[in-house]
Amino acid sequence: RGDAMTDVIFNGSSARKPVGQASVELVFDNSDGSLSGEYARYNELSIRRVVTREGQSTYYLNGTRCRRKDITDIFLGTGLGPRSYAIIEQGTISRLIESKPQELRVFIEEAAGISKYKERRRETENRIRHTRDNLDRLNDIREELDKQLNHLQRQAQAAEKYKKLRGEERRLRAQLAYLRWEALSQQLDMLSATIRELEVQYEAEVSRYRSIEAQLEQLRSEQTEANDALNEIQGRYYGIAAEIARLEQDIKHRAERKVQLQQDIARAQAALDNAAEHVTGDMAKAESLQAELMALEPEYEMAKARAESVNERLHEFEQQMQAWQARWDDFHRRAADIQRNAEIQKTRIQHLEAQQAQARERRSQWQKELDALASQQAIQDLSDLEVQLAELDERDSQLQAEEARLADAVASQRSERDAVSQSLQTLRSELAKHESQLAALQALQRAATTDSPDWQEALAELGLSDKPTLAEHIRVQPPWQSIVEGILGNRLLARVTDEKDSDWVKQCLAAGQPVVAVVKSEHDGHLSAPAPKGLRAIRDFVEGDSADWLSQIFVADNIDEAWSARTMLAPGQSIVTAEGLWLGRDWVQCIVTKNEEQSILRRQEEIERLSQVVEAQRQQEAELAETFSKLRVSLQDLEQNWQVCQKEQLALGKTRSEVQSAYERLKAKHQSVQERKARLEGDLAKLDEQISNADASLAEARRMLEQSVEAMAEIESERSALLTEREEIRTAMANLREQAKEEKEHAHRLALRVESLKTELNSTRQSHERAIHQQTEMRERLSVLMSALEENEAPVAEIQEILESHLKAHLEVEQQLKQARERVESADERLRSLEKERINIERSADDVRRQLENEKLRRENIRVQRENFAQKLSEYGVEPSKDAPPLPDEMTEADCEAKIARIVEQIERLGNINLAAIDEYQSQSERKQFLDQQVDDLNQALETLEEAIRKIDRETRSRFKETFEKINKGLQELFPKVFGGGHAYLELTGDDLLDTGVAIMARPPGKRNATIHLLSGGEKAMTAIALVFAIFRLNPAPFCMLDEVDAPLDDANVGRYCRLVKEMSEKIQFIYISHNKQAMEMADALLGVTMQEPGVSRMVSVDIEEATALAAS
Repeated sequence: RGDAMTDVIFNGSSARKPVGQASVELVFDNSDGSLSGEYARYNELSIRRVVTREGQSTYYLNGTRCRRKDITDIFLGTGLGPRSYAIIEQGTISRLIESKPQELRVFIEEAAGISKYKERRRETENRIRHTRDNLDRLNDIREELDKQLNHLQRQAQAAEKYKKLRGEERRLRAQLAYLRWEALSQQLDMLSATIRELEVQYEAEVSRYRSIEAQLEQLRSEQTEANDALNEIQGRYYGIAAEIARLEQDIKHRAERKVQLQQDIARAQAALDNAAEHVTGDMAKAESLQAELMALEPEYEMAKARAESVNERLHEFEQQMQAWQARWDDFHRRAADIQRNAEIQKTRIQHLEAQQAQARERRSQWQKELDALASQQAIQDLSDLEVQLAELDERDSQLQAEEARLADAVASQRSERDAVSQSLQTLRSELAKHESQLAALQALQRAATTDSPDWQEALAELGLSDKPTLAEHIRVQPPWQSIVEGILGNRLLARVTDEKDSDWVKQCLAAGQPVVAVVKSEHDGHLSAPAPKGLRAIRDFVEGDSADWLSQIFVADNIDEAWSARTMLAPGQSIVTAEGLWLGRDWVQCIVTKNEEQSILRRQEEIERLSQVVEAQRQQEAELAETFSKLRVSLQDLEQNWQVCQKEQLALGKTRSEVQSAYERLKAKHQSVQERKARLEGDLAKLDEQISNADASLAEARRMLEQSVEAMAEIESERSALLTEREEIRTAMANLREQAKEEKEHAHRLALRVESLKTELNSTRQSHERAIHQQTEMRERLSVLMSALEENEAPVAEIQEILESHLKAHLEVEQQLKQARERVESADERLRSLEKERINIERSADDVRRQLENEKLRRENIRVQRENFAQKLSEYGVEPSKDAPPLPDEMTEADCEAKIARIVEQIERLGNINLAAIDEYQSQSERKQFLDQQVDDLNQALETLEEAIRKIDRETRSRFKETFEKINKGLQELFPKVFGGGHAYLELTGDDLLDTGVAIMARPPGKRNATIHLLSGGEKAMTAIALVFAIFRLNPAPFCMLDEVDAPLDDANVGRYCRLVKEMSEKIQFIYISHNKQAMEMADALLGVTMQEPGVSRMVSVDIEEATALAAS
C-alpha cells in the first residue's frame, strides 16, 4: 500500500514516537541440507533486512552484514526469488492464468532452477563484452608501442657509447677521491689519539659526578620513601581511631538491643499466660472486651505513629553522624596533605635555588664561547646558490605540472578517441543492420510489385516503367491498410501518370497488353451519388490519387451498422468494415486480410521509415568519422609536446645536480662552525628556558609554601568546629534514643493490650481448638525472641576483643609516627651535604669537556671532508675502508685531473643524450611482450566464455524440457482432483527451448471451451491453484504464501481447495490469508492483527490444537 520502502517504518501514533528503522528476518531450517554449497554446513540460516528512513537497506546473513546479491543468489532456483511462485498475491491467481506465454515461462524457469543459469549467462555475456573491449584497447596500444620502439632503439645505441665514457670518467674520479680520502685519514688518526686521552680524563670526572648523582638519587628515593611511610603511618593512625569509635558505638547498640529483647520476652510470656487463663473464659465477656478494644485501637495507632516519627528523626541524626565522620576523615587527610606539602615545598625551594646558581654560572661561560664563535664568518655567502637552486626547483615543479597536465590530456584525449571510435563502430553496426533490413524489404517489395517480363516490356513501350505504382503513391491510415489492399488487389500495381492525351491508351489497345494505369484527375470533386447518412467514404482515410475505385466505398463501425445501411446504398456504392466485410445492395464479400509481412502498403511504409533512418545514420557516421580524424591529429600533437617536456626535464635535472654539488662543497667548509654555534645557541636557549622554568617553579613553590602555612592555620579552626558539631549530634541522638525507647515501649504495651483483648474476644467466640492454636503461636514468638537474644549476645565478646587490639595498635602506630618524622629530617640533612660536593665535581668536569670539544671540533672538520670524499667513493661503488680502487704506480692527483678533462671533452662532443632510452627501450619491449601475452590470454578467455555460454544453453534446454514435462504431468494429475474430472495441459508456443513461451489449456468437466479465457473467475483460480501446486510438487519452496486465493471460490471449490492444501501441507509449510471460515478451520494456527492501542497494530496468535484441548478440558 505504500509508495516507497520507507513507508513500512512505524510513523508514530498519538501516544508513541516514530521509529527510525524497520527490520524483517526470515529463519530457515537447513538441518536436512536442502541448501547446498557453502551454506550446507549451517543447520539454520537467518536472513535479515533493515530499512532506515534515509532509504538505505542493510542485509545480514546469519548476523553478518552482506550484499543484496548474496541474498538473491541464495534464493535463485528456490521459488523465493523476485519472480516467485511461492508467494501468490491477491489477484495474482487470475493474472497467472491470463498471463502471456513468456510470462508463464518465468514460473517454469524458476521451478527448474534456470534463473541462476540465466544470471550466470548474463554475467558471462558481460565478461565477453568487456573482454572484447579490452582486446580492442590492447591492439591500439600495441600499434603505438611498435612506433615508439623503433625510435627508442636509435636513442639507446647513442646512450650506450655515452655510458661507456661516463664509466671511464667515473673510474678516474674514484681514484682521485681515494687519494684525497687517504691523506685526510692519516690526519684523523693523530687527532683521534689526542681525543681518546681527553675522553679518559673526562670519563673519570663524569664517573665521580655520576657516583655523587647516584647517591643523591638514592637519598632522594629514601627521602620520598620516608615521606610516603610517614603519610602511610598517619593514615593508619587516623583509620584505627575511626575504627575504635565505630566498635564502641556497636557495643553500645547491642547492649540496648539486649534490654529491648528481654522486655519483649517478658511481655510475650505475660501474653501467653494471659491467653491460657482466658481459654476457659465465659462468652459473656465478649461485649465488654469489644468495647475496650474499640477504645484502645485509636490510642495504639497514635502511639505507633509517634514511635515511627521518633525513629525517622533518629535515623536522620545517624546519617548526620555518618556524614560528620566522613568529613572528619577528609579533614585528617587534608591536614596531613597540607603538612606534607609544606615540607616538600621547603626542600624544593632549597634545591631550586642551588640549581639557579649553577645554571647562571654555566650560561655565562657558554655565552662567552658563543661570542667568540660569532666573530667567525663563512668563507663564501651561499645565498646566490640557494636562489639558483630555488629557481631550478621552481622550474622543475612547473615542468612536472606541465608533464602531468600533458599526461592527463593525452589520457583524456585517448579516452575520448576510444569513445568516439566505439560510437562509430556501434553506429556502423546499426547502419549495416538497417541497410540490410531496407534492402530485404525493397527486394520483397520488388518481388511483390513486379510481374512477368511481358508486363515490364509493355510498361517500357508505353513509357510508364519509370512511373510510381499506386502502392507507392498512396498512404492509408490504420487500421484500413489491409482493407484497402484487399479492395484494390492487383490494382495497387497500377502506374500513376499525368498523361492528358489518349495516344498511350490507343497504343496499349493495339498491342493487346494488360496494362492498368491511374490518370491523375484535374478536378477535386467526384461526380457520384451522395453518401448514405452517417457513413464516411474510405477515401477520407487515403492520401493520394486512387482513381475512382474507392470513391463509392464507405466505412461502417461494425457489421450490424453496415448491414442496416445496406438498403440506403445507391447503385455502385458499397460498405466495408474493419473486420473485412464488404457488401453492396445485393452482394456480400469477405476480404481476406494479409499479415504485416505480406502487406504491400505496410511494407512500403516501413521502407520509407527505414530510408529516413539510414539517411540520418549515414550523416551521423560522416560527422563521427570527421571527429575521430580530428581527435587522432590532436592526440599526435599532444604526445609530441609530452616527449619535448620529458626531455627538458632530463636536461634540467642534470643542471640542478651540478649546482647542488657546488652548493654542498661550499656548505661543508663552514658547517662545523655553524653546527657548534647552533649547539651553543640551542644549549643557551634550553638553559634560559630552564632558568625561566626554575624561576617560575621557585615562585610557585614559595607561593604554595605560603598557602600551606595559611591552610594549616585555617584548618585548626575547622577542627574545633567539627568537634563541636560531633558533641551536638551525639547529645541529640542520645535524647532521641531515649524518646524512641519510651514511645516504642508505650506502643508495644498498647499493642500487647490490643492483642490480648483480641485474643480474649476470639477465644470467647471460637472453639477450644482455636484457643490452643493461639497458645502455639505465642510459644513460637517466645522461641523467636529467645533466638534473637542469643544471636545478639554471641558477637559482643568478640567485638570487645577487637576493640582492645585496636587500642594497642593505636599506641604502636603513634610511636611509629614519631620515628618516621625523625627519619625524614635525617634524610634532608644528608641530601644537602651531597649536593654541595656534586657542584664542585661538575665544575671540574666542564673544564675537561670544553678542551675535549675543541679537539673534537677539529677532528669533525677533517672527518666531514673525509666523509664527503667517502660519499663520492660510495657513489662510484667503492668502499674505501674495505677495498681501494686499482691505482697505477706513482699516480698523483694532477695525473687524474688531466685524464678526467680529456674524457669530459669527448662526452661534450656527443651532444644531447637520452639516458632513459636504454631502460625505456627494455621496459617498452617487455611491455610489448606482456601485451602480446595478454592478447593471447584474452583470445583464449573469449573461447572459454563462449564455450561456457554454449554449455549453459545446453543445460538450460535440458532442465527446462525435463521440468516442463514433469509440471505438465503434475498438472494433468492435480486438475481432475481439483475439479472432480476434466483435463488440463501445458504446451510450448515455439521450437527453441531457450525462449519459447508456455501456454496453458484447461477444460473442466462438461465444458469444451476453446481458450482458457472462457472460464469463470472461480475456474481460473482453481486451475491456477492446480498449476502452482504442480510446481510445488516438483520443486517445493521453503514455504508457500497464499493471499486470499479462495476469494473468488464458492463453498464447494473452497472445500476442494482446503483438502488439496491439507494434503500438500504434509511436505510444505503453508501461510495463507483468508476471510473464509471453512479455510480458517483447516489451519493449525491462526494469526490475527488487532489494534487495542490507537494507531498501533499487534499480532495475536492462537494454536488450534492447544485451543481444542483447552475447550475439551
